[in-house]
Amino acid sequence: MRFWNKKSQSGFVILFYLLFGLILSGLFVITVMSRIKAAVSDSSYHKKFYSRDLALLVDALHASNGDFVIKYDINYPESMHLDIALEPDRVIVTDHSDIPVDKRLQTSFRFGYNSYVSVIPVMINRTITSFAVVYDNHTITFKVPSEDVKLPEPRKPGP
Repeated sequence: MRFWNKKSQSGFVILFYLLFGLILSGLFVITVMSRIKAAVSDSSYHKKFYSRDLALLVDALHASNGDFVIKYDINYPESMHLDIALEPDRVIVTDHSDIPVDKRLQTSFRFGYNSYVSVIPVMINRTITSFAVVYDNHTITFKVPSEDVKLPEPRKPGP
């Protein structure tokens, strides 16, 4: 019965608390890592970012006086496929699917408008990595780079 004396009981309790603490820490790390992995693979951050950024850009173009062609680069993970739609009152970003846009889960952001500027609705599909936001003759639209739309060259720093 030497095993159950006071010194061995306190050692057993310390060992139990240490083991219990390690198991709880391991479960915590596994839970946190699974949440991080789910957040990284989720497209909601990118959908919110691009809908707000493009809507604010269109909103700024409503207030401009001149004609503009702005090159807009999309930078999201290759495994993520997003469709971007410009509507007369908002920018809608959805995950790519064969389902019609109005039936998909949408992330949208509204922008201001005035009666002097018209917005031409357009849909940018998942394969495009850059496009042009064009303000020309009081109309705003998104255009895929082609022969008729020349994207602006980046400015070179200089005096």
